[in-house]
Amino acid sequence: MTTMLKLLFIFTFLLCSTIAYCFEPQSGDIFFQESISSDFTDAIKGVTKSAKKHNFSHCGIAYVDSSSKPPAIYVIEAIPETGVTITPLSVFLQRDTTAGGKPMVAVGRLDDSLKFAIPHSIEYSMKLRGKPYDYEFDFDNDKYYCSELLYFAFRDEKQQPIFKATPMTFVDAKSKDATDYWKEYFAKLGIPIPEGKMGVNPGGISRSKCIKIVHSYY
Repeated sequence: MTTMLKLLFIFTFLLCSTIAYCFEPQSGDIFFQESISSDFTDAIKGVTKSAKKHNFSHCGIAYVDSSSKPPAIYVIEAIPETGVTITPLSVFLQRDTTAGGKPMVAVGRLDDSLKFAIPHSIEYSMKLRGKPYDYEFDFDNDKYYCSELLYFAFRDEKQQPIFKATPMTFVDAKSKDATDYWKEYFAKLGIPIPEGKMGVNPGGISRSKCIKIVHSYY
């Protein structure tokens, strides 16, 4: 192999590696996060199922601010500490990482036939900034947990939710009873366990036929 061919090969390899590594989020992308173990996140993951081999406990909506140079990327999310808020992507990605420092985040993208719903989802979720976190997992209290925010933000052409709600369960698959964590959780709130009430969760949204997982940071 000539020197020129060797250089061309190396250049092509590096270029392909860079393209494979780089990922440019689009407004309306959905960031799914596998959080580091905590009682709360473990309880969520224990009663939900995610796409592929993932085990998501959190999600948010990507917002690309193209008015800044270079474009600034944010995640609109609902978290216990602040309620509905806007977080720089760099902060979001470093919130939970693997032992090797890689963000525990995958990205879902709406089917092309539903891209029309993205502007409304961004506008709607932006207006909810400052709303409190929904510890009760209740659709009717003007509070929002992470996947509930997405449920209300993404609408089809008939203004119906794109992501379908299903009956919630807080029951352990083995014991067939609500876990001790959820019993204590709702007892502290002074409300019954909302078993069977309609709700959504990050794992369920990640398995929706409306989206495709297009990137994994880890």
